[in-house]
Amino acid sequence: MIEDVSYELVKAVLPHEGRALLIRPHDTLVFYPEPQKLIVYKYITEDDPVFEGHFPGKPMYRGVDFIECSAQGAIMLAYMLFFKEKPRFKGIPAFRKIHGPVNFPRSVSPKEDIEIEIEFVTTVKELRLDLYVFNANVFKTFSDKSRGKLAAEIKGITGTIIEAK
Repeated sequence: MIEDVSYELVKAVLPHEGRALLIRPHDTLVFYPEPQKLIVYKYITEDDPVFEGHFPGKPMYRGVDFIECSAQGAIMLAYMLFFKEKPRFKGIPAFRKIHGPVNFPRSVSPKEDIEIEIEFVTTVKELRLDLYVFNANVFKTFSDKSRGKLAAEIKGITGTIIEAK
């Protein structure tokens, strides 16, 4: 069953605060248990802190922020898939690496909508840790949420959630 993910849950799961939390209150997250994906519908506002100094007069959303926002969405997807049923779970997400290519064929400016589609790929065991692997695609979208052109493609986002004692 498709499920909306609340901003309160995002704040409870992610350790990020302030400008480091790239999923904002006005964004919408939708979890799809089958085919194990999460979509972040994000409206890029003019006053978003990521635009400070990048670039004066022609602001553009930075590639590193596409990666970070996708990684934060991947953490939320891992939580929804593997940890949601553990009500007392307190974990620390640990981003490890990106295995595959990262492409940024289009720029995104203020007042544009984007859709970040994050898909679970597999779980890999490494040093007694379960590493979760995800792919993400970022699309420019239109006001009716129909997809436009690909803005970023990120393959092999890999991380884990370390259980806090």
